Amino acid sequence: MREVREEAAKRDYIEDVRIVDQGLYVVKIWLIIRPDLRVQLYYNERTMTTNFALLLHDERIYGRNKRGGSWHRHPVERPWEHDITPEGAKPVSVAEFLEEVDKVLVEKKLL
Repeated sequence: MREVREEAAKRDYIEDVRIVDQGLYVVKIWLIIRPDLRVQLYYNERTMTTNFALLLHDERIYGRNKRGGSWHRHPVERPWEHDITPEGAKPVSVAEFLEEVDKVLVEKKLL
Protein backbone atom coordinates (compact mmCIF):
# COMPACT_ATOMS: atom_id res chain seq x y z
CA MET A 1 0.00 0.00 0.00
CA ARG A 2 2.90 2.32 0.70
CA GLU A 3 4.19 1.91 -2.87
CA VAL A 4 0.73 2.76 -4.23
CA ARG A 5 0.44 5.93 -2.14
CA GLU A 6 4.01 7.01 -3.01
CA GLU A 7 3.43 6.50 -6.73
CA ALA A 8 0.04 8.23 -6.63
CA ALA A 9 1.61 11.22 -4.86
CA LYS A 10 4.02 11.67 -7.81
CA ARG A 11 1.07 12.28 -10.15
CA ASP A 12 -0.88 15.53 -9.88
CA TYR A 13 -3.68 14.03 -11.96
CA ILE A 14 -4.60 11.47 -9.26
CA GLU A 15 -7.28 13.07 -7.08
CA ASP A 16 -7.80 10.29 -4.55
CA VAL A 17 -6.64 6.82 -3.48
CA ARG A 18 -9.45 4.55 -2.29
CA ILE A 19 -9.33 1.02 -0.92
CA VAL A 20 -12.62 -0.32 -2.25
CA ASP A 21 -12.21 -3.93 -1.14
CA GLN A 22 -9.90 -5.50 1.38
CA GLY A 23 -9.94 -8.93 2.94
CA LEU A 24 -7.54 -11.44 4.35
CA TYR A 25 -6.15 -12.31 0.88
CA VAL A 26 -7.58 -9.63 -1.41
CA VAL A 27 -7.15 -5.91 -1.96
CA LYS A 28 -8.68 -3.66 -4.62
CA ILE A 29 -7.57 -0.04 -4.85
CA TRP A 30 -8.85 2.76 -7.07
CA LEU A 31 -6.68 5.71 -8.05
CA ILE A 32 -9.29 8.30 -8.97
CA ILE A 33 -8.30 10.60 -11.83
CA ARG A 34 -11.80 12.03 -12.36
CA PRO A 35 -15.28 10.57 -11.80
CA ASP A 36 -15.27 8.64 -15.10
CA LEU A 37 -11.55 7.74 -15.19
CA ARG A 38 -9.56 5.66 -12.71
CA VAL A 39 -6.79 3.13 -12.29
CA GLN A 40 -7.80 -0.11 -10.59
CA LEU A 41 -5.20 -2.21 -8.81
CA TYR A 42 -6.26 -5.68 -7.64
CA TYR A 43 -4.30 -8.42 -5.92
CA ASN A 44 -5.46 -11.80 -4.64
CA GLU A 45 -2.79 -13.57 -2.61
CA ARG A 46 -4.65 -16.87 -2.50
CA THR A 47 -4.95 -17.20 -6.31
CA MET A 48 -1.76 -15.22 -7.02
CA THR A 49 -3.74 -12.97 -9.35
CA THR A 50 -2.74 -9.39 -10.11
CA ASN A 51 -4.87 -7.09 -12.25
CA PHE A 52 -3.90 -3.55 -13.16
CA ALA A 53 -6.34 -1.60 -15.33
CA LEU A 54 -7.01 1.90 -16.62
CA LEU A 55 -10.80 2.27 -16.69
CA LEU A 56 -12.85 4.85 -18.59
CA HIS A 57 -16.60 4.76 -17.94
CA ASP A 58 -16.04 1.47 -16.04
CA GLU A 59 -14.49 -0.20 -19.12
CA ARG A 60 -10.87 -1.24 -19.40
CA ILE A 61 -8.95 0.78 -21.97
CA TYR A 62 -5.53 -0.58 -20.97
CA GLY A 63 -4.26 -3.18 -18.54
CA ARG A 64 -1.83 -5.81 -17.38
CA ASN A 65 -2.75 -9.03 -15.56
CA LYS A 66 -0.97 -11.94 -13.98
CA ARG A 67 -2.71 -15.28 -13.62
CA GLY A 68 -1.05 -18.55 -12.80
CA GLY A 69 2.35 -16.88 -12.76
CA SER A 70 2.07 -15.55 -16.33
CA TRP A 71 1.61 -11.92 -17.28
CA HIS A 72 -0.26 -10.51 -20.27
CA ARG A 73 -1.18 -7.05 -21.48
CA HIS A 74 -4.47 -5.63 -22.70
CA PRO A 75 -3.21 -3.13 -25.31
CA VAL A 76 -4.80 0.28 -25.79
CA GLU A 77 -5.69 -0.48 -29.40
CA ARG A 78 -7.47 -3.75 -28.47
CA PRO A 79 -8.09 -3.85 -24.70
CA TRP A 80 -10.19 -7.03 -25.00
CA GLU A 81 -7.18 -9.00 -26.33
CA HIS A 82 -4.35 -10.70 -24.43
CA ASP A 83 -0.90 -9.65 -25.65
CA ILE A 84 1.53 -12.43 -24.72
CA THR A 85 4.47 -11.17 -26.78
CA PRO A 86 7.69 -10.70 -24.78
CA GLU A 87 6.73 -7.04 -24.17
CA GLY A 88 3.16 -7.95 -23.23
CA ALA A 89 4.21 -10.81 -20.96
CA LYS A 90 6.84 -8.91 -18.96
CA PRO A 91 6.15 -8.55 -15.23
CA VAL A 92 5.44 -4.98 -14.09
CA SER A 93 5.36 -3.28 -10.72
CA VAL A 94 2.76 -0.70 -9.72
CA ALA A 95 5.30 2.03 -10.53
CA GLU A 96 5.99 0.60 -13.98
CA PHE A 97 2.28 0.21 -14.74
CA LEU A 98 1.60 3.80 -13.71
CA GLU A 99 4.42 4.96 -16.00
CA GLU A 100 2.60 3.17 -18.83
CA VAL A 101 -0.68 4.78 -17.75
CA ASP A 102 1.02 8.20 -17.84
CA LYS A 103 1.81 7.62 -21.52
CA VAL A 104 -1.67 6.30 -22.37
CA LEU A 105 -3.35 9.30 -20.75
CA VAL A 106 -1.23 11.68 -22.81
CA GLU A 107 -1.57 9.73 -26.08
CA LYS A 108 -5.37 9.47 -25.68
CA LYS A 109 -5.62 13.12 -24.53
CA LEU A 110 -7.45 12.09 -21.36
CA LEU A 111 -5.85 14.66 -19.05
